[in-house]
Amino acid sequence: AMLPSKSRLGVLVVVAFLLGAGVAVATPWDWGSGFGWSLSSFVFMLHVASMLLSGSALVFLLWNRKVRGRRSLMVALFVLGQVVLALVQALVWSFRAAYDSPHLGCTECDPPPHDDVKALLGFSVPVATLSNLLTDAILLERIHVLGGILERLHVVCCARCLWRAEAFFAVICCVMILRMWTDVDSDLDNMIPIISGTGSIFFQVLRALLCIVALRLFLVPVRSLRTAARSEWASELEESHPGLQATANLEFVALVVNASVSLTSASCIWYSVLFGWTDIEIAAWVLVALDSISNIGLMMVMTGMLHRDTQRERAMRDAELRRQHRHEEMCAAYQKDADGGWQEMVEDLASRGFTLEQLLAFYKTLPDVMPHYDPGVHRTRDIVRQVIIPHSSDQKCAYAVKMMGGIPTRPGKMVTHNWSNLFRDLVAAIVADALHEQCFLMIAALLERD
Repeated sequence: AMLPSKSRLGVLVVVAFLLGAGVAVATPWDWGSGFGWSLSSFVFMLHVASMLLSGSALVFLLWNRKVRGRRSLMVALFVLGQVVLALVQALVWSFRAAYDSPHLGCTECDPPPHDDVKALLGFSVPVATLSNLLTDAILLERIHVLGGILERLHVVCCARCLWRAEAFFAVICCVMILRMWTDVDSDLDNMIPIISGTGSIFFQVLRALLCIVALRLFLVPVRSLRTAARSEWASELEESHPGLQATANLEFVALVVNASVSLTSASCIWYSVLFGWTDIEIAAWVLVALDSISNIGLMMVMTGMLHRDTQRERAMRDAELRRQHRHEEMCAAYQKDADGGWQEMVEDLASRGFTLEQLLAFYKTLPDVMPHYDPGVHRTRDIVRQVIIPHSSDQKCAYAVKMMGGIPTRPGKMVTHNWSNLFRDLVAAIVADALHEQCFLMIAALLERD
């Protein structure tokens, strides 16, 4: 069960306190005698903020049931990777600050071994690579779904190629890191900055390109929602989906911020690696910390963590979980009939489903196969007598079999309907159920006008 809001807030505060206390103990500073500010300590604070944000997201994910299945595993691995990455970076930059200024808050503090700091930075490279790969996979899922709906398959193909390029580089980067750790004669001072810098540049550029590709898709629903907000269905849309416009705008802004930070940090890291400018290097690491925070924010937006469910949405999710549980129990207890002919007929009848895409494609062809079709007049029995029966009589099969090209399809829903109702309303009700809408009137109007 989900914890109450006050209890969850208390748990988050406790987790934040424990993480902060652990970092404070591990740092080389004497926090009781004061804390000295510098550029290195500022970067340290940014990574602490990233660690607290990712830790809070991990706690929220453990007690929230909105993210399920394979996506839940990917999100958990990403958040866990961000926690580890932020913790390592925070410790590295605490030692970096102590190395730059040995008396930073501690009069008896000796400079830490420089090689250990470099080694920790090299360890953070594969962790950052894999965590970024996971968050890009989450974003790729959204691109795939939205691109399929909008029929922008070329955009989906481009995004998929970018992600595969990232995966290829992730393997190369991790292999290089492992080889460096196993080779005792390797020069850490030369290898780690090159590997971490090159990996950061490559990933930031690919991340920015993926966000730019996603922006082309996410701009379409943002514009559509803005148009709907000025239409006659604005009040109905806000009542059925409160905060939908704000969520779409937040996703768009998160993509813009992430792309901007990624491009800026890539340019700074490139200059710092090539020219070794200390000021640019500090600025680059600041942007890396900000990029980590923006990645976590983007993941929370894309997975719906920031969306506050309504009571109806929670009830629908619980009902769906109960339905899936009953379905699994019935499948486990199912036994085939001893009569082979009977079993074959049962499986044939149970495989006469069709997809929502094919239903909409059929509805779109009605003006061609039935030129006098009027959405406000013709009922389901008219479509059956004048379209379905004539166009399936030649093959002597169910029209659902013809719609699916003879491919057996198990339905996910059963629709009970009345032949005396308008066929437009039947299609609109099915679409409304698929979109989890409370009412089909707006969809029926769109089917008739658009």
